Amino acid sequence: MVTSGSFQLLAGALRAIGTEAFETSYVRWLESCVDLNSVTAIAYFADGRPEALILEADCDETHSLIESTYLTGAYKLDPMFEIHAKSFPPGAYRLSDICPDQFRRTEYFTSYYQHTGTIDEIGMVAAPKAGTTIVISLSRHRAAPRRFSLKEVRTIKEITPTAAALAELHWKDLTGSGGGTEAQELHRLLAEKLERAHGVSLTKRQAEVALLVLKGHSSASIALILGLSIHTVRVFRKQIYARCRISGQAELFRLLHPLL
Repeated sequence: MVTSGSFQLLAGALRAIGTEAFETSYVRWLESCVDLNSVTAIAYFADGRPEALILEADCDETHSLIESTYLTGAYKLDPMFEIHAKSFPPGAYRLSDICPDQFRRTEYFTSYYQHTGTIDEIGMVAAPKAGTTIVISLSRHRAAPRRFSLKEVRTIKEITPTAAALAELHWKDLTGSGGGTEAQELHRLLAEKLERAHGVSLTKRQAEVALLVLKGHSSASIALILGLSIHTVRVFRKQIYARCRISGQAELFRLLHPLL
């Protein structure tokens, strides 16, 4: 709930723009607007690995793997990364609304996401410059009594334009490290690494289907995304399994997940 105290904290965040005090002031303002267990701000770039800007949590496990696992490659399978990869318009996005229909069955979920303890997450989008997206994730931990209520979701959506504007002003000069792969080319990267590591060659369409499976999309979901029939997607999946000499989705996850 936004109160008079919230406006004072907002003023403090405004004054702190461009200083080392900004991140703390920014988080305190967000926490005054809605009850949170963690605030995570990640910058994604057109080229180069992402950068963690804010890692604030009341539980150690929330960010315990972010440097070793998420930022080194697992982010490519995160639904929040899709906000950047697909150039989502400004706004607030609840993970449960944008994640693939089989997200909880993926290797990414079991090996990384569930270890963060997150039960509900909403990402606010900021875009300080072309090719750069900052996602400010507000989360509830499993130790919390509940997920975000509808009233809290409305509050987050109401403050998102202000939160994005503050982030864009503070990080207006942010630049990536370079040397990465553009989001749109992930399927090509996957195919190249698969061929180098295992001698398995996939066509462009097979690689696209394999990547979507890896992200947690069902055959029906893949068919909608790629404009194919479900039968065609199932044929592609069988071809992928045959080329990789595996028998099912679980083995596909184990084979492909390490490559990204």
